[in-house]
Amino acid sequence: MYALHCRTCHGEELKGQPPVVPSLVNAVPRYGTDHIRRVLERGAPPMPAFADLAPAEVDALIAFLSDPEAARGSKMAQA
Repeated sequence: MYALHCRTCHGEELKGQPPVVPSLVNAVPRYGTDHIRRVLERGAPPMPAFADLAPAEVDALIAFLSDPEAARGSKMAQA
């Protein structure tokens, strides 16, 4: 999910392009899952909304952001 929807802007290493594109390194502890879900649903300029993502896809993205190293190479990271 990350590779498909996020990597283009936030990068392979999740570092983003601050200040325009924020880093997603440690995003879950910094922002919290509720905030991440809202941003995915509503967007946050310049990021578009991804309101069409299924709940399982959002959960997969949050799991990846929670522990990217554990998820790399798994179906979550490649889906």
